[in-house]
Amino acid sequence: MRFFGFIFFVGLLTWTWSVMHASPRISFETHAGIQEELAATIIGILQKNKPSITQINIDKMWTETLGDDGVKAHFVYSFSDSLDGSQGLVRSTLQGEAVLKKSEIENQWDLQNFKTTQNNVIFEEPMYINPNREEETDSVTPTTVPSEPATN
Repeated sequence: MRFFGFIFFVGLLTWTWSVMHASPRISFETHAGIQEELAATIIGILQKNKPSITQINIDKMWTETLGDDGVKAHFVYSFSDSLDGSQGLVRSTLQGEAVLKKSEIENQWDLQNFKTTQNNVIFEEPMYINPNREEETDSVTPTTVPSEPATN
C-alpha cells in the first residue's frame, strides 16, 4: 500500500511540474499587443463618432485565453461629454468585452464580438429638476447650476 501511495505522489509531483513549466498557448507579448491595439481602436472609434467628448481613459483592460486560437478581452473605459444645450459635464464609464479569433494571416486577430455590458453616468455638476414647472410646457429641460464636482 505504501508503494502505491509513493507512486501516486511521484506521478502527481511530475504532473504539477509539467503543468507549471509548459509554455503558454498564447504568449504574453501577444496579449499585450492585443490590449494595446484594442485600446487604440476604442479611443479612435469614440473620437470619430462623438468628437465632443474629452478625457478619454482606458481604466482597465485584461485578456484571457480561449483555447489555442481565441482571446477574450475585458475592458473599462470612461470619457467626459457635455449635456445637450448646457454647459454641464457628464462622466460616462462603460464596461465591456470583446472576443478575438486568430486569423489565418500570421500575427493578426479577427474581432468576432464586441459588446458593452454596463454603463454608468456621473454628473460632474448637479442637475436640478423643478417639479413646480408651469403645466403648459410639455418638455422637461433640466437645468445645471455651476458648482464643485460631485464626489463619491
